[in-house]
Amino acid sequence: MKISLEAALPRYHIRSYTDDFIVIQTPENQIQQHSFPLLITQDSLITGSDVPEPGNFNSKQLEVLQGLQPEVLLIVDASLDFPEKINFSQRLSPLAISVEWMTLGPACRTFNLLQQDLRNAVLLVISRKLI
Repeated sequence: MKISLEAALPRYHIRSYTDDFIVIQTPENQIQQHSFPLLITQDSLITGSDVPEPGNFNSKQLEVLQGLQPEVLLIVDASLDFPEKINFSQRLSPLAISVEWMTLGPACRTFNLLQQDLRNAVLLVISRKLI
């Protein structure tokens, strides 16, 4: 299990992660364990079947994502091939949302760092590994 820095702000913060789950500290300082898929922002958490998949984003899900006003969308998803990832990234480009495809560890650490810098980041984990 990998451990990250302590949360200093009243936001969602990733405490640790494994290949099977993520441990999150809530804004209320509660510790929660969640398996995948999940979507986490500074002030919201979506889990299970409500999590949109990049390959299946519809216009309503894009509106929801745009409403979150992320500067960066960090995605952990091994199910899409390279052309599908490029297509998805291009769909978000007009919305001024940067998309980064990462493995779980770097995505969790980057999410926490962006939160500490008061940047509006969204972490979307569909599967734990990125090919």
